[in-house]
Amino acid sequence: AGSVDHDGLGFHEGHELGGAPIDIPVDFDDLEDPLDDDGFAPSHVASSGMEDVPFRDESHWKSTSPSYKGIEDLRRISTEPDDGERMLAFALGSIPRAGSESLVRMLNSNVMQMILLCEVTVGPTRHHTSLRDTLTSGAAACATIVRINLEPGVHHMDMEAEIVDEKRVIIRPVPGAPGDVILSSTSGRPLLRVAFPAARVYVENITFLCNSSVMAANDLKQRCVWVTEGCLRLRACKISSDSGIGVCVLRTGMVRCEGCDLSDCGFVGVASAQGGRAEVVEGCTVLRNRHFGVLATDVGSSTLIMDSELSDSGTYGVGVGEGAKVHAIGSR
Repeated sequence: AGSVDHDGLGFHEGHELGGAPIDIPVDFDDLEDPLDDDGFAPSHVASSGMEDVPFRDESHWKSTSPSYKGIEDLRRISTEPDDGERMLAFALGSIPRAGSESLVRMLNSNVMQMILLCEVTVGPTRHHTSLRDTLTSGAAACATIVRINLEPGVHHMDMEAEIVDEKRVIIRPVPGAPGDVILSSTSGRPLLRVAFPAARVYVENITFLCNSSVMAANDLKQRCVWVTEGCLRLRACKISSDSGIGVCVLRTGMVRCEGCDLSDCGFVGVASAQGGRAEVVEGCTVLRNRHFGVLATDVGSSTLIMDSELSDSGTYGVGVGEGAKVHAIGSR
């Protein structure tokens, strides 16, 4: 926050952050995206002052904070890793209960599974060799839930994988396979984008790296993961953008980071703008980012930090723009 050193935030439980404008050593015009014009609006960011709310009274804070309303249901509406199994179990159980003229009786379990769940393994020797191509395949387009298992190793990507329609997507390593899964950008473009209001995406145990010599330091166009619409849930992921933003959420997008490492970014670990909402919770570490650990830039943008650690940021641990809200509970 604006009044502390770079070793930590220095705030207590149950505080909202906001305050007087300060200058940031970066040109905010650079935030405009060359393809989609998804830029941040403000020209400055506020340092953190403390607006007291009842100490250790989390329930009261949630019920009275206008910014928290709308964030608190993020986990409830996001995709769970076992959604596929639960949906199949419900659907298959409905067959014997269906009426004699119901079309459900015409579907056997294999057909039902094809309609509801598309499960694909992605790797260099597989039919599907890239995450981007898998998401645009015909099989993925026909299914309600798409579950993608990535083989261990480095998956090089020159364009982002995009979720731009109404589906639930689960991205994870191949269950039980040894080794890490790393998505690495070869061009400086993002690795993952969620851009549809009804999209629900769950990503677990994946490393996202945007380390490209194409981009200059503080190039805010380099966004490792970003959401403009829909809901993205990241769990136990590592995300780093060496010259830009780790996770960027805009407009009506929502992001929840659980136990993630959001470190070593050239500008900021997690940024919310233009009404975007983010949660950094359940033991996240946000370390060694060049300017900010967490940044909420403008009116309607908000971030919840809970049970997480922010430290060693080059400018401030938390940046709060005019009209934005950052809530901090049980963090340091």
